[in-house]
Amino acid sequence: MDGAPVQIGRKTTFMDTIRRCNIDHHISKPYTPKENPSEGGIRELKRRYYRLIIKHGIPERLWDFVLDYVVDTMNDTVNYSKYSDGQVPLEIITGITPDITEYLDFTIYGWVFFRSDGGLGVNHIGKWLGVSHRVGPMMTYWVLPKSGIPISLDTVQMVTNAEQQTDSVKQQMQRWTADVSKIVDAKSTHINWGKEEIPHQMMFDFDDEDDEFMRNFSMLINPETPEDGDFEGTEEAADDLDAQDYTNMEIGLRRGAEGKLQRAKVKRRIVDENGRPIGVASSNQLLDTRQYEVEYADGGAETFAADILAENLLAQVDKHGHKHRLMEEISDHHKNAKAITKSAGSMLLPSGRTRKRQTTAGWELHVIWKDGSSNWVTLRDMKESFPLEVTDYAKLNGIDDEPAFA
Repeated sequence: MDGAPVQIGRKTTFMDTIRRCNIDHHISKPYTPKENPSEGGIRELKRRYYRLIIKHGIPERLWDFVLDYVVDTMNDTVNYSKYSDGQVPLEIITGITPDITEYLDFTIYGWVFFRSDGGLGVNHIGKWLGVSHRVGPMMTYWVLPKSGIPISLDTVQMVTNAEQQTDSVKQQMQRWTADVSKIVDAKSTHINWGKEEIPHQMMFDFDDEDDEFMRNFSMLINPETPEDGDFEGTEEAADDLDAQDYTNMEIGLRRGAEGKLQRAKVKRRIVDENGRPIGVASSNQLLDTRQYEVEYADGGAETFAADILAENLLAQVDKHGHKHRLMEEISDHHKNAKAITKSAGSMLLPSGRTRKRQTTAGWELHVIWKDGSSNWVTLRDMKESFPLEVTDYAKLNGIDDEPAFA
């Protein structure tokens, strides 16, 4: 345990359970490096949670089902953490390869048909909320019916895209949405504490959160897309204006005894006890004595000199100018109000001819990296770094006719 008051407090449910069950426990040292892998896992958990909430428009009251789904899928799928060695997390703990059959046909908050009365009743429509592990046999799921009260069933079937286009199913979905929104909509009642009512140990500290989480959090709380640079760091500029600043740069670094290439991000310059940056910036890399803190995807941090960072950057480009590929795949995309629509994708020139508007504004792609981490990257940056992968993704997902991809 990490010693959080909400967990180890004298009268907490957690400690009561430990004493009642005679469980041996140990409180870890504050800020121990062993916490870094778990911190990285928690960060990725929050990122995936907010992406699903935003993408599928899931009501806030269903947050616990969404978190369960994210944790289940993270436990049952391979990640690229150095600790997993290519194995599924659940398999590492139990030694048993997990069965993912229960997840193949469904997605969180997707439309499903189900039958009540042990499968003898008529078809009803609802939303899928995840696998029900503790009720019924295998292939039992949580479903949200029009009553707004989740139920556990094993007679569940996905509503196909073709079925969703029929008039009868459209009417069922509209009626379900109208009935359920009155019940599960968080704005229908007061479910949020006032700031003065929240215990100190449960207060949310924005300063401790990373940039990607704050972007997703703000998109959920405030649907308006934040302006570029809202969450950028405020590190001081380099001494030499011609010297390259490595802050916020993403780089591949060899790590561990095996020397596996892992993705890392340069967070900030190292400062002394007086708050002054250590080292002097220089456009000559041999004379550049700055030091930077570099954070890996699993939360681990190390200090590197500027010349080491420059050496690794050069090492990742071969004699033909090709970079080592650190990206695993492009998994998703989204656009905001700044994106140009298809109808406005062309402009009329004074000569009477038309020309396509060339802009990538408003588009972002969700990228999964080799180390298992993920984040949203602007389409402009992706086109510069991975043009072929972007083209393939656009064609496979039917968005290659959008002005930004033309």
